[in-house]
Amino acid sequence: MTPEQIGNALAPINALLNTTSTVFLLVGYVAVRRKKIQVHRASMIGAFVASGVFLAGYLTRFALTGSHRFPDLGWIKAAYLTILISHMILAVVTVPLVFRTLFLAY
Repeated sequence: MTPEQIGNALAPINALLNTTSTVFLLVGYVAVRRKKIQVHRASMIGAFVASGVFLAGYLTRFALTGSHRFPDLGWIKAAYLTILISHMILAVVTVPLVFRTLFLAY
């Protein structure tokens, strides 16, 4: 397989990892509301692991295939790029908050 084929194969895997993390977060939310602390803890650890593996896959895909250009669709591209920039900033800011939360939970 070429690096580009590997990178393209990672895209659906990354989507599945994001979905898995979302499911863990939802299960954890319901569990803590029902005072099922062990289920909540396991769900949060699952979400953290799934997100960590996603990040590794995302960075690997980016290293293999580079950035992907969004088609020039006028205002849609501008809206997409605005959302993308804010998403990237929030993702970077969130990393230390996640580690701090895990530290306090431990």
